[in-house]
Amino acid sequence: MTSLDEYISRLPADAQERIEAGARMIVEEQLRLAQLRKRMGLSQKAMAARLGVKQPRVSKLERGEDNQLSAMRSYVQALGGELNVTVCFPDGRKFQIETVADLEQVEV
Repeated sequence: MTSLDEYISRLPADAQERIEAGARMIVEEQLRLAQLRKRMGLSQKAMAARLGVKQPRVSKLERGEDNQLSAMRSYVQALGGELNVTVCFPDGRKFQIETVADLEQVEV
């Protein structure tokens, strides 16, 4: 299986730049996860219980130290939401991404 970094390194420079911009946006959104959790009236400890993890893991996720898509998806689901990631190309093609393996199916 190809790693995400290997896959991205084979893409054209403009595609790599768009992915980097998207990654920055995801990190910025992670910083807002704590705000979302607080609006739901949950402590990190309560959130950890919903996720089935320990509180330090929630803290890492909220600080952007755990930027795995699966971790973010679980966090949002524990709040009752749904996280969708769609790769959109200038020619109008769109692909729903669930895992890194899904990227191997995308033709650029």
